[in-house]
This record gives sequence, structure tokens and C-alpha cells, in this order.
Amino acid sequence: MHFELETAVLNYEKFESKVVIGGKAFERNQNFDKKIGAHWRYWYECYKSDCLKEEHEKIIGVNYIDEFLDKKVLINDKSVYDFFINFEGNHEKYAP
Repeated sequence: MHFELETAVLNYEKFESKVVIGGKAFERNQNFDKKIGAHWRYWYECYKSDCLKEEHEKIIGVNYIDEFLDKKVLINDKSVYDFFINFEGNHEKYAP
């Protein structure tokens, strides 16, 4: 797996916001079968039960990040971030 460690995947606040928005949408929509969006519904129930933080930690393996980095399962790569930072104001350089 290759991603920047500061992405939304690891940011609990962004995850929670997405869960609340998605969960409320599925809760309002009575036309969808309950199997559709099952993970959103599950996470939203976790949010309402005040256990979403623990579920988020399981999803991202927060207790294993150091081990994953040591074993090169994860790498801290900022190349995509750097590309977009450098892209700002340099549109002509990357234009087709």
C-alpha cells in the first residue's frame, strides 16, 4: 500500500464528517435496500453509539502503523502532495 500518511484515510475528523453525511443520507433514503451502503450504515450506527473512533482505529490499523512502516508495507511518500503543491502556479509547465 502506498499513500501519504497525512491523507483523509488517517484523519479521524474527516472520516467522521463523511460518515455523518453519508449515514444521514442513507437513513433518510427509505427506497434503498438495507444492504446498500451497509458499511456506511454500520459506521453511522457506531457514530451514534459513540464508538466510531475505535472502529476507525481498527480500519486504518493505527496500532500497527509503526510496524507497517518498518516492514515497508506502508511508506511515507509525499510525491503526489509535492506534485500538486508545485503544480500551483506552474500550469503551463504541465499543459499538454
